[in-house]
Amino acid sequence: MRIRPRRLFSYPRVAVRRLEQGDDGTTRAVLSIDGLVCDVCAARARQALADLPGATAADVDLETGAATVRFAGEPASEDAVAQAVEGQVLLRPARRWLARLRRRRISLWLMRKGPPT
Repeated sequence: MRIRPRRLFSYPRVAVRRLEQGDDGTTRAVLSIDGLVCDVCAARARQALADLPGATAADVDLETGAATVRFAGEPASEDAVAQAVEGQVLLRPARRWLARLRRRRISLWLMRKGPPT
């Protein structure tokens, strides 16, 4: 099982990069998912995307954070896609806390470093 521990410090975010209409009436949605940590996360996200209304197939790549979903006809809304993936996040409260901690540490580091010269 592949694990990317640095990604624990970012809460998963989903963005639809593009929609492509097929000649056969299907729609292919290309997504970006930031914050996938392991193969289990990718498998859970893939299953959640495949379970969306109208979805016929889904694929998620852990390494690149790219996902592809094929829909028969009209695709699900971006909000529905984001909710489906975010609902599969393991250790959700801990991930939010770690993401906030990371932002605070970066802010403190910038404050200590001072303005650029």
